[in-house]
Amino acid sequence: MVSMIEEFYIDNIKTYKLTVGPLFVNSYIISNENNEGVVIDPGAEGEKILEFIKKRKIDIKYLINTHGHPDHTGNNWIIKENFRNLKSGIHEKDLPFLDIDKIDLFNFKEILNIKYIPEPDFYLEEGNTITLDDISIKILHTPGHTPGSISLLLENSILFSGDTLFKDSIGRTDLPGGNYSQIINSIKEKILKLSDKIKVFPGHGENTEIGYERENNPFLC
Repeated sequence: MVSMIEEFYIDNIKTYKLTVGPLFVNSYIISNENNEGVVIDPGAEGEKILEFIKKRKIDIKYLINTHGHPDHTGNNWIIKENFRNLKSGIHEKDLPFLDIDKIDLFNFKEILNIKYIPEPDFYLEEGNTITLDDISIKILHTPGHTPGSISLLLENSILFSGDTLFKDSIGRTDLPGGNYSQIINSIKEKILKLSDKIKVFPGHGENTEIGYERENNPFLC
């Protein structure tokens, strides 16, 4: 069942955090004062995410995936079929994961109601910026969990870290394409160089802050 865990404000920008599916994936919706928005990782329970969006009359312009694993991309199709003008993006190195008929290690297609995973409209690279009026999202390439994992920096205030950094932990690296030394390097060279007070909204679990992880995360200390 979808549940809104948190609603966070940066000036006139709203961020909604919802937890979806049996793997408790955090899906995020960002909207501006004109009710134009961005959805991040609608991996499961797409109909309920869609209901949430429509109830708040948010016009989704972009769909962004932090990486290609099906628990984060599995219900892209529901959002795309209901917002025909939106543009979806993912890092090119994670494109192979979108072929759910070839790569489905955990039977996600059935479990998460994956009809298909649509091709992206564009690729996201290090240093790219997604803009939508007063919303600015900077792309950081943070490989390790997958080759194309990215983190998303919203207004230098919130980092959507996908499955790269969690509270007191890091993403797993034992799946195809995972690399432990790479994920540690991504976190230390890209994420920990950001301000301590930036909030981290991960792909699973609780929110945290960069300063807290710098001092307390056992994988980084």
